[in-house]
Amino acid sequence: MKFLTPELVSLSENCHSAEEAIRKAGELLVKNGYVQEQYVENMVESYRKHGAYIVITPRVAIPHALSSEYVITPSISLIQLQKPVTFGHPTNDPVNLIFALAGTSGEEHLRLIQKIVTLLNKPENINRLCNMQSYNELKKIVEGIEER
Repeated sequence: MKFLTPELVSLSENCHSAEEAIRKAGELLVKNGYVQEQYVENMVESYRKHGAYIVITPRVAIPHALSSEYVITPSISLIQLQKPVTFGHPTNDPVNLIFALAGTSGEEHLRLIQKIVTLLNKPENINRLCNMQSYNELKKIVEGIEER
């Protein structure tokens, strides 16, 4: 499982829509060979079809798709936005952090979500993630949750 490794993180991205943000987060997975391009399209389509349920807490979205045949390696990418975008969630908009999740099975999907939930469990971590300036800051936050 690839979880927020340096090649899967992009800070201070500039996106103008939810779909653009989903695509940018997905492209990190494609560029590094963890998913096929069709998986990104399926994430966007899932958002179009099901809406903003992927905005799980204020400022955080976790786009994903069920099409595991397009997932090569279970992984999670993260993009941090310069300016938040609206996904259409009634209480959790706007979004600053997009974690693109790619699992190969339901069980793998749950393990990936557990890692994100553990990371986001402390509200101060969300603030730290929204304001971080470097990958090293992210690494310290992740190491802090893995030491527990």
